[in-house]
Amino acid sequence: MFEQNIKEWRNDPEFILEQTKLDIGEQICKIMKDKSISRKDLAYKMCRQEKHLSKMINGDTTIPIYELIKIGTILGFKLNINLEVINENKI
Repeated sequence: MFEQNIKEWRNDPEFILEQTKLDIGEQICKIMKDKSISRKDLAYKMCRQEKHLSKMINGDTTIPIYELIKIGTILGFKLNINLEVINENKI
């Protein structure tokens, strides 16, 4: 039963969104750590409040693509979005 629920959740757009937000936040945190940049410093360079940046990185809010590009520009990474076909029969 539990395994069936997990399979269904993995196909749920809300679940996928939440997982994606957490994955992106983890990647940003890793880059920040590698470059010794604090959230306070990044927020300052983005002209954002630290609490707003923290909400984005923690997955509490969705990060707009523009903000990801801005973060990438500051931290030195390029945003790469890859759309992958998972079921050719769905319409």
